[in-house]
Amino acid sequence: MKKIICFLLILSLGFLFGCKKEETPKENYEQIKIIVPSGTPLVAVGGLLGSSDYQFDVVTGADLLTTALAKGEYDVVIAPVTAATKLSILGKSQYKFASIITTGNNYLVSKGGSSNIEDLNGKKILAYGQNNTPDIALKSALESHNITCEIEYQSAVSDVVPFIVGENNDYDYFLTAEPTLTQLKQKYNLDLTIIDLQEALKSEMDMIPQAGIFVLEKENNQKELEHFLKEVKDNIDFLNNNGDKYYEKVGNLNEFFQKLGEEVLEESLKTSNIAYYSAKDNKATMNKYYDLLNKYNNSLLNGLTPSEEFYY
Repeated sequence: MKKIICFLLILSLGFLFGCKKEETPKENYEQIKIIVPSGTPLVAVGGLLGSSDYQFDVVTGADLLTTALAKGEYDVVIAPVTAATKLSILGKSQYKFASIITTGNNYLVSKGGSSNIEDLNGKKILAYGQNNTPDIALKSALESHNITCEIEYQSAVSDVVPFIVGENNDYDYFLTAEPTLTQLKQKYNLDLTIIDLQEALKSEMDMIPQAGIFVLEKENNQKELEHFLKEVKDNIDFLNNNGDKYYEKVGNLNEFFQKLGEEVLEESLKTSNIAYYSAKDNKATMNKYYDLLNKYNNSLLNGLTPSEEFYY
């Protein structure tokens, strides 16, 4: 009798443990490492900063992004499309182009000037990003409307701001971008005339790609990369449909958002042109963009376009 009881007890325990083994395990994602520049690209992925699935390094400037693309120490690099494409063409980066997340964030502003690009002939413009996307968007928009202007440059959009808010009358128009544009209107209470350069180029370009997501494929990170890309797309959908709630989601996740403030973030989302586009599904648009780059700055991509293998 005791043997029977023991046998039944062992059988019961074995059944219980067997059931546990047959349960569907919860998917476990290895944490992936991501580097992203502060600014609009950070806004695009901001809602993911609090997730334990990811380790984010937030940086300022392009130098660290270029180094990251060359060294291959990150699973994901979010960077200017031009920088990543150039390194790939030169064979100095193994990252693949997964998606475009910011487009057309280029605006000409003036204090009292015309909002019609046709009226810019002979005007003097202070710009930034010489021979890169902001400058090329500006030059191509002017050329497409047969406009000739005198253009001078600063290194970054932040360097243009003092000229806009000051009493300097040397320039008629200034090149800027979001969220700086909204800060100029709200923080400095400036009444600005605005020309949207992406709109001015609409007949030539569907969009002006600026920042993209570049991924490093490894033997065992496919699941994590797909998970990340889906969450980025979901986050961008959320910020575009719930702009008034986005600060609640990201406000405490990074100092950048705290400094920006709720009102500036909400308002700037309307004109930041943050969207999610699959890179491989938009090769035709990308090739038109690369043609534009090669036209205005042949040394940027050495007059070339990337191969099919560049796309994820």
